[in-house]
Amino acid sequence: QSLQCLIVAPKLLQQIAQDDLLPVLRPFAKLSGAGEPVRALCFTYLVAASLVLIGSLDIVAPLLSMCFLVAYAFMNCSCFV
Repeated sequence: QSLQCLIVAPKLLQQIAQDDLLPVLRPFAKLSGAGEPVRALCFTYLVAASLVLIGSLDIVAPLLSMCFLVAYAFMNCSCFV
């Protein structure tokens, strides 16, 4: 599950930015020369690292669940737009 999140989250963020659903995310739409979403990967890493630094699983679990629910909701919304 965590390996899947490591691969899917940056690509999902890059695709949402590329579809221009949220103008704030435009910088994450750019791909590297190898076709990898490096900016989105770095942002995902920073968010994950900040959640780990909180240190309490009881605080992190609901935040992480909501982040993925929002990400998948945006993905569903982009299919209808």
